[in-house]
Amino acid sequence: MSIQNIINGCFAICITLLIYQNTQLKDKLETGDFFAQHSVDEAWDRSDQMELNHDQLSELIEIINTQVILNEDEIDKLFGNFDIVQKREKTTAEGLLGLVELVERNRINIIEVLDFVGDLHGLE
Repeated sequence: MSIQNIINGCFAICITLLIYQNTQLKDKLETGDFFAQHSVDEAWDRSDQMELNHDQLSELIEIINTQVILNEDEIDKLFGNFDIVQKREKTTAEGLLGLVELVERNRINIIEVLDFVGDLHGLE
């Protein structure tokens, strides 16, 4: 066996190992690309879902804001009605107070009439 054959054999083994290493690195790179693409796809899917959630949340916020405005209007109406009821209660209370005063005056008048009638009856 000559030195040239040994060198050629070593050279062939090195080339074979380089080809094998290149194939392994290519496989790793393709696997990494697959996982990277898979991660990118998942990120886009999450982004799409987040955008959908954002749109739904925006719609809900708009509905809530509309309800808040409607509730504010109803509260304003209720306070208006409350003011009317308070005024009516005040008027009713004033009316009842007037009636109580009239009843008291009538009672005093009746007592005076009874005293006067008693005095007249006592004179006979």
